Amino acid sequence: MKIDFEARRCPNAQTYLNMILEGFINSEIKTVTLITIEPSLLRSLRERIAHYEMPISIMDIEECVISDEHIEAWLNDYDEDDFGDVDQISFIKVEKNKT
Repeated sequence: MKIDFEARRCPNAQTYLNMILEGFINSEIKTVTLITIEPSLLRSLRERIAHYEMPISIMDIEECVISDEHIEAWLNDYDEDDFGDVDQISFIKVEKNKT
């Protein structure tokens, strides 16, 4: 499953992450890929996993450059201030730990 944060930035990205993690942990889904432009989200995710001893692990991280298509898609729902200072999209693959 892929969850696209679109152009959400903190604190909205963090709130969205909290909702997603709770739903993911309580679901039958084994793997989720978080797609985000928020640079601090990976750090927040790592801290949350450790602090709450969540039964999940970060398996892979990939990045790509934000494309014109991404920007066009976001313009209707987000201010350019939300994405104007970043140029990368992160793909963070999270997997439930095997028990």
